[in-house]
Amino acid sequence: MPLDSEVTVFEYEPGKHCLSFIDSSEVTCRVFEEHSLQGGGGYTWEGVLRSLLKLRMSDESLVDLDIGAEADNLYIYSLNRRLLERIKKLIDEAVADPDLLSTAIENAGEGLE
Repeated sequence: MPLDSEVTVFEYEPGKHCLSFIDSSEVTCRVFEEHSLQGGGGYTWEGVLRSLLKLRMSDESLVDLDIGAEADNLYIYSLNRRLLERIKKLIDEAVADPDLLSTAIENAGEGLE
């Protein structure tokens, strides 16, 4: 993964976990620009992430997630650390694979910022 993208999973309270994602990768910014999107922001990534989750994971496993975005960061909260680790791997794959990222963007729908 490029040094300008960081995905971290950590325990912020006993039994409660968070995935934090910050992206300023030139590769992902280029893919976002190709789709007329703001590059690397938390709100854009929230939509892309929801699309990736629909494409790659079962809906029932996503009920346990609390997804939130800020201007520069994306946060996912869950009691299930293993699920967050799987999502981390999926984000890593999307950052490394422009085709997967483009597919997620194309399937994200109209509300993507």
